[in-house]
Amino acid sequence: MSSYPKLQAVIGDADEFIRFLALAAVVVTPTETVAICRDPDDDRLIEAALAARADAIVTGDQDLLTLGDIAQIQILTPRKFLETLHPNT
Repeated sequence: MSSYPKLQAVIGDADEFIRFLALAAVVVTPTETVAICRDPDDDRLIEAALAARADAIVTGDQDLLTLGDIAQIQILTPRKFLETLHPNT
């Protein structure tokens, strides 16, 4: 049984998906500091995404989702992200 029920509902086998993400992960060191989120702890995620030159941040966190796009980085729910990968499903 997965310990990620919300993720499981969207993608199926969440544990397998998380193992895949761990294999594909790239560790970055942020080079700039931002202070733009309602929740200051979320600023670290923006900093990491900027350092990685990420295309998207995938999250269910409303404090991040309300930001929209940051420096051409889309902030998307998991469902919306999957829709961008498979727009006709």
